[in-house]
Amino acid sequence: MTDKKKGQAMANVSVIGAGSWGTALALLLCKNGHDVTVWSYKEEEVRTLSEKREHVSKLPGVKIPNEIFFTADLKEAVEGKDVVVLAVPSIHVRNTAKKMNAYVKGGQILVDVAKGIEEGTNKTLAEVIEEELPNPVVILSGPSHAEEVAFGIPTTVLTTSHNMKYAEEVQYESEEFYFDRILEEEVYQHLMNAISDLPEQCRKVFLLVLENKSNQEIANMLSVGIETVKSHKKAGKKILYERLKDMVPAVALTFLLSI
Repeated sequence: MTDKKKGQAMANVSVIGAGSWGTALALLLCKNGHDVTVWSYKEEEVRTLSEKREHVSKLPGVKIPNEIFFTADLKEAVEGKDVVVLAVPSIHVRNTAKKMNAYVKGGQILVDVAKGIEEGTNKTLAEVIEEELPNPVVILSGPSHAEEVAFGIPTTVLTTSHNMKYAEEVQYESEEFYFDRILEEEVYQHLMNAISDLPEQCRKVFLLVLENKSNQEIANMLSVGIETVKSHKKAGKKILYERLKDMVPAVALTFLLSI
């Protein structure tokens, strides 16, 4: 991936997952000049997005350029791509990565934008992906929202990887949209380890917060009241801040305080 302003080739990128975040990233990548494919396992969703060129339920009012190609064929979405972005919900990350294994080849950059920790193993989703796929994974995380990216509102995300060259490349390709921070791997691990150690209900709330769920959505999913959700978020922030304040840079603490 390189800067088109320097007359060099742009990347062939696939986004695995056609939710709000996946669609927003596809829009960003397309605007930056890349060839973009978006995969969804739902054939009806692929037809609707291809025809209406708008994700009415997730990003109403945001027009999808004709240049973005939609497919329900995972092989078509993965094979031959320079970069593959995993944007499926966290509960589907392992199964999707496992299905991708037959099509991922050496040299492809894998980007994880799913947030949270795998239930039952307490592993980060990047660790899950690396267990199922052979290539290094670049982690891209907020604070940001799909709507901000889709509408071009200035925001910030963090990127990290075992191979920081890949992380810097992904970050560089997104500079036009103000993705301007690189979070070192050990800091990210501190963050995720701290979240995994929260009390069970508090941890569940934070994992849903990291998936951009609203207070009402979290309350409905956990069968609790909104005030209970707010209370867990407040308590969790205090615990995380106290645990991390002496070991992570200010940008990571800003992330914690923003959710």
